[in-house]
Amino acid sequence: MNPLDDQSLDHGVYRMVLRPQGTSWLDSLIDETQTWLRSKSIDIDLSRDSRFSSQDRTVTARHHKNSSATSFRLGMTEDGDDGRFSTTVLGVDDPHDPWLMVRVANNRRRTIPSPRLARNLLDRATLRDGSSTLSRGPEVIYPGTLDAFESRLLDPHRRGGVFAMGTSDVIPPRLLSDKHDAWFRDTVGMAQVCILTPDATKEFSARAGGLRVAPGTIRTFAPGIESLGEDSAPHRHRILGTESLLETPDWRLRQLLGLFARRHVTSTPVPDPIYRWNRTFDRLRNSDVVDRLAVPQRLARAVEKTPSTNDELERIRVTLGLPDLYEGTLLSLAEDATRPALDPQVLDEQRGLLESLQQRSDDLEDETAELRQAVAEYQDEAADSADRARNSEEQLRKLRQALSSQGIDPWSLGTETEHDPISPMPPVSWESLYERRGEWEKYGPLITADQHAVCKLDNIDLDGQALNAAFDALRALSGYIRARRADLHERDLRSYLHDPPWGFPSYPANKFAHTETGYTKNNYGDERQFPVPSWVDSSEQQTMCPHLKLAKIPNKDPRIHFMETMNPDGELVAIVGYMGEHLTNRATSRLN
Repeated sequence: MNPLDDQSLDHGVYRMVLRPQGTSWLDSLIDETQTWLRSKSIDIDLSRDSRFSSQDRTVTARHHKNSSATSFRLGMTEDGDDGRFSTTVLGVDDPHDPWLMVRVANNRRRTIPSPRLARNLLDRATLRDGSSTLSRGPEVIYPGTLDAFESRLLDPHRRGGVFAMGTSDVIPPRLLSDKHDAWFRDTVGMAQVCILTPDATKEFSARAGGLRVAPGTIRTFAPGIESLGEDSAPHRHRILGTESLLETPDWRLRQLLGLFARRHVTSTPVPDPIYRWNRTFDRLRNSDVVDRLAVPQRLARAVEKTPSTNDELERIRVTLGLPDLYEGTLLSLAEDATRPALDPQVLDEQRGLLESLQQRSDDLEDETAELRQAVAEYQDEAADSADRARNSEEQLRKLRQALSSQGIDPWSLGTETEHDPISPMPPVSWESLYERRGEWEKYGPLITADQHAVCKLDNIDLDGQALNAAFDALRALSGYIRARRADLHERDLRSYLHDPPWGFPSYPANKFAHTETGYTKNNYGDERQFPVPSWVDSSEQQTMCPHLKLAKIPNKDPRIHFMETMNPDGELVAIVGYMGEHLTNRATSRLN
């Protein structure tokens, strides 16, 4: 099994999406872009709207202002033996939400190395991934900077990967630093390379447990880490061992590391401001196309007027609005009179058609981003399931050996259901789950979800996968509440799902989300208001962003939304305010 997945989505696309800091960074972006174009023998003024076109290359640059934000976009296509390369450079200088994107793609899915423009921008401007600055070269981590390194790994706003290399007295940092360009050339702008000193390697290994970085290895840290003790998804944080580093050719290591960086960048939706501004520029481009079609034709002016030979000729000249009566002017008039006219109504129809096509393009882009994310989630869930199955098989093997050594027949023991002290019997339908919702209260979960939303799932969840998952999720909530009440667990639900007390039910930790995105909360937060008892809030409504994913059902993906609180007796409870179809977010706003 390869240490990294070779089949990541859109594996060839290069996309750098970072947050700029400081002043005048947009001017630096424009200046660096212009220098980059000159290296390609394209000399145009990017300080204003510009166009360039040749037999095999087209460049369009545009500026736009909206409220307090100023933006710039450059689009370039290049045709060659390896197909068509499309480059987009977008800068959004918003005082409250600045973004920068460099994207390069190829219509034959060629792998795009990190472009020189991206490397130069990292040298010139302060660009951040989440709260940490990204650099072009490796960052050396000392024991005194380990806290900042851990903050980078746990940053919920981090979009790119982190490559951590462990060192020792035998494998010093300089040895790995010299390999940086050969191994990480195709990750620049999409991930950060960190080299831990020998002392930092030892200290971090003591802190990180299962996510430690051994000397002479590279650990690939994916985004979304909530705890350094996380060990339920080892496939997401791969290790390239010393033997692999020694025996694998540099070009292959560069390819593997580049694929890892691209997988997380391309499966993560771009920030909403990037979407909005890119589409604004698309519409401005479409409007320009139509406006250029409607440019009025003008008659060529002569050097001097025709001498009037009589009043009749002068009257004809004035009536026709001609500057003179030379032959060239009359021929130009004849050409204009016979040229096909542009009907204003047709132009309006073309504008409408372009807008319709642009909207369809936007919708397809949204659907593609949604599918990318869904496929990435499927891949993660499949890998998680495989890891759990291997672990369960190993535990079962050891348990059977231990029982056999004591002369106990494993198959003579009772089933989990017979001795399960913390849940009702499994439901046979969503309607029965709702009708028996009161049975869960003594175990911890208080279900206040709407009956219609719950029972509607019987018409959607035809094979019962989501129903079975809901039962498992409620059991896990029950186990979590019981463990907390009995002081067998002191931390949050996420850590419980990763490592429940012995004999307590769990649920896949990657199916738990402790909150929603900022975009979802700002635009669809009112949908997350659910009923609660009056002792929780006098309005009997409360926002519930934490949720558990149940099953993949196209465009539906049922969820359980809940909240933790203390009841009047001072006991921890989980209030389940919603069980139903996936609520609206950016990806589902067109569907639900």
